[in-house]
Amino acid sequence: MKILIVQDFAGWAIGQLSNVIVKHNKHLDIKIISIPPKELRAYHFEKMREFEDTVNEFNPDVIHFQYWDIANTLSKSSVCEGKKLILTHHNQKNLLSHDWHNFDVLVCHTKKAKNILEEAGYFNVEIIQHGIDIEKFKYKEDYETDNNVLGYVGRIVPWKGLYEILKSAKELDTEVLMMGRIDKPDYWNKCQEFEEQMDIRFNTPDEKQTEMYHEMGIYVGNSVDNLEEGTLGLLEAMACGIPVVTTASGEGADIIKDGENGIIVDFENYDSLKDGIERMMKADRNKIRENAWNTVRQLNEQRMARNYENLYYRTMYKNNIVSVIIPTCKRPETITKVLDGYKEQTYRPIELIVINDEVDGKETESAVLEWSKNNKEIPLKYLKTNYSGYGIAMARNIGIFEATGHYIIFNDDRYVPECDAVEYFVNKIKQIKNRSAVWGQKGDAGKRDFIENFFIIRKKDIVNAGMFNERIDEYGGQSQEIRERLRNLGYDLQYEPAAKCEVLFGTHNKSKKRYEILRSKIKLWKLSH
Repeated sequence: MKILIVQDFAGWAIGQLSNVIVKHNKHLDIKIISIPPKELRAYHFEKMREFEDTVNEFNPDVIHFQYWDIANTLSKSSVCEGKKLILTHHNQKNLLSHDWHNFDVLVCHTKKAKNILEEAGYFNVEIIQHGIDIEKFKYKEDYETDNNVLGYVGRIVPWKGLYEILKSAKELDTEVLMMGRIDKPDYWNKCQEFEEQMDIRFNTPDEKQTEMYHEMGIYVGNSVDNLEEGTLGLLEAMACGIPVVTTASGEGADIIKDGENGIIVDFENYDSLKDGIERMMKADRNKIRENAWNTVRQLNEQRMARNYENLYYRTMYKNNIVSVIIPTCKRPETITKVLDGYKEQTYRPIELIVINDEVDGKETESAVLEWSKNNKEIPLKYLKTNYSGYGIAMARNIGIFEATGHYIIFNDDRYVPECDAVEYFVNKIKQIKNRSAVWGQKGDAGKRDFIENFFIIRKKDIVNAGMFNERIDEYGGQSQEIRERLRNLGYDLQYEPAAKCEVLFGTHNKSKKRYEILRSKIKLWKLSH
């Protein structure tokens, strides 16, 4: 699946969010282009041609616009016909400025924006909250509760309310540490009235931003127009353990509870702003900032990226995603044959998750990554266990964590599925409404219930069953253990003979693995005696 992300500016907030989507979805074929709105208006023909050439060359399945203005203009191009179109609204000012019915999905970040769009007759609206790098913006453990330095992060524009923050700082005998950039020079000149209160840190490098947050005593967000969807600065301050005072703007309205994880002040009300800052100076700040961290840790960039990944799949396909988890160990010559088998499946969408159960495994890694490079239409995630023993259970569990799919198929690296195997698996398990697992035909005589290396199960069901038992760390016993556990939990286990695979080779050399099998059998016996 190919996704083209069309953003306004590479280095601004929207550009950062686009980069996060790519960072955590490297298995998807994503391309980003930047077309600033002012340039699109000034050089319409050239910028339209740049967009159209990119679409024709890259041929994306999904075009994800990240700014309303460029979306309105570019989506009218004929190259968008037949493409799935997504628009993310990053502010509420232009939610209804144009007709968005030609878009398959509209994304916003707040309940308010979703309500506005739905009341206007749009029913293809989804909320995906912003995500930040929680581990980058580290929590300040040694916070000083008598630190009254106010913090401001963002553009210098009238609707951000910096002037009133500076005025409060003067009256409260403190200063304002500022990160951001000047966007409205006239407004910045007005703010110079309080020059003595300014600690200017414009153009702060990314790697120094956390240090700047840690110097703040209280972060203040004073957006006055109630039209924002963010801001990222609010979330970053909360992650850093800096207590926040803010208007109920954007995500602040959805996540801040006054007096619990922050303090809410009124829009365009200087007395309320100053009172809110004074309240925070006297409050139990450690309790508030701890509550704030517990709130914002849910808004991490991994969640945001996964939500967009799911959205791309749902927009592109009607079917549920199937994640195929394939552990492999020292079989570079066969793993690509297995991958080829899933490439040829009649069912879509499929994502492949290969987990290399080798300490080194460079040859296997090279084979898998080369296959992925040559077959970008099939999303593939490559992971490693870095385990020196028999880590097949660990490998499968790692794969479960990374799986996006509603269904999971577990497949060993010696089973090449027939082209309709996934379709048979899905059709069968969809007929079973209760908790279930379905295994297929592997040509193993007498082993029709040997389920764990060629079967399908709902992701939530394998998770609720406790996943795979990593204490079974030698050959022999994995299938029996998971089969009996699922049965004891009341799962409906069924066989689908039409879901077939070719077995590339057997593993029946019992003389070589005799004592591994024995030790695993003894472990299983101990579980029930």
